[in-house]
Amino acid sequence: MQITMRLRPDVAEDVQKGTQSGPSKELFQTARELGISLQAMHPDTNDPNLMSYFVINIAASNDAELIAQRLRQCPGVEAAYLKPADEAP
Repeated sequence: MQITMRLRPDVAEDVQKGTQSGPSKELFQTARELGISLQAMHPDTNDPNLMSYFVINIAASNDAELIAQRLRQCPGVEAAYLKPADEAP
């Protein structure tokens, strides 16, 4: 399973740099508590819109919807949703 997350641009910049202050500090703390890691969807871009997107890979045994709900409660998180399962054409 995968969660796609959009952060505010200022928080996304902090997360990409590993800066843990303000809203990014709470997001990093929540990620540690949930046992997840945030991965930039577009790690080599300087575009502020694309920098805001992150993905989180989750084992099927975890409750992905609960994790997404917890992430949405963090300041600086604009959206967090489950990526629909891939389907055959």
